[in-house]
Amino acid sequence: MLALILFLSLAGAQSAAASTETAAVETSDTAAAQEPSRQRLICRSRPMLGSRIARQRVCKTEEDWKIYQNDLEQSRRDINDRGMRGCTSTSCE
Repeated sequence: MLALILFLSLAGAQSAAASTETAAVETSDTAAAQEPSRQRLICRSRPMLGSRIARQRVCKTEEDWKIYQNDLEQSRRDINDRGMRGCTSTSCE
């Protein structure tokens, strides 16, 4: 009977240690997941389509603004290239 009590107490101590380690791992995972939110947001106002006065506020990180600008430039180049090749009413080559 004493052996059973010792066995159960040791098993409980091991599970408590394991749960503490698991909690420490979860805490570090949570901290890593929250890290990107520490990036500074840059907000810009943009005019809303169909209104002279209303403006829309757009907030992104610096990296997101760079990606947005690159996509915008690529779209401009694509539109320019299509115009240079001479699109017809049925297709663009």
